[in-house]
Amino acid sequence: MTETFDHQHPFYSVKEYLIHTSKDWILEFSRYIYIEQGRTERRILLSQHLSNVTHNWLNFIMNDLEQNEEFAFHSRLYCHGQEFHMPLVDFSARMNPEDARDLICTKCNFERTCIKVYDSGRSLHAYYLKLVSKDEWMRYLGDLLLINNNVECIDSRWVGHSLRNGFSALRWSCNTPRHKNMPSLALLETNDPNVSI
Repeated sequence: MTETFDHQHPFYSVKEYLIHTSKDWILEFSRYIYIEQGRTERRILLSQHLSNVTHNWLNFIMNDLEQNEEFAFHSRLYCHGQEFHMPLVDFSARMNPEDARDLICTKCNFERTCIKVYDSGRSLHAYYLKLVSKDEWMRYLGDLLLINNNVECIDSRWVGHSLRNGFSALRWSCNTPRHKNMPSLALLETNDPNVSI
């Protein structure tokens, strides 16, 4: 399947943020085949230096996916041998993107301007463009589960798999019939530059 993605894809926000913090990041991704309820039949981990994570590289990866295989970005990153995480969110239900951002801001004490919300076609994904330690990331996942005390709005299975795997993952491709489209920015900020990377 030929994949195409534009400047509304999370690749652009993630790379733009990281490149301004350090040029030495090692990013982690995976190619995986989904079964059901957050479980995978197979997951192949890929590591790539930030300088090699380009539009052409991602386009090549997406076009190289096997049938029913998807490609995901991981929360786990490395710099000079230290492990960091970018807090991610997978919402379990369709909701207004502004409400989703406000919920995360309130419950997790996140800065509003650092949150990017994407429509994945099935649900909303959110990226908090900050880096935290592994311990902080694990506490953050606990905070996400506590949000569900009122209404089930965070995908708790996704949180469970994140804890089990040691990283969170959000899909960047659209290579299987169960997905309607690649993630695309759901909240268009007027101050977001159209960056070519």
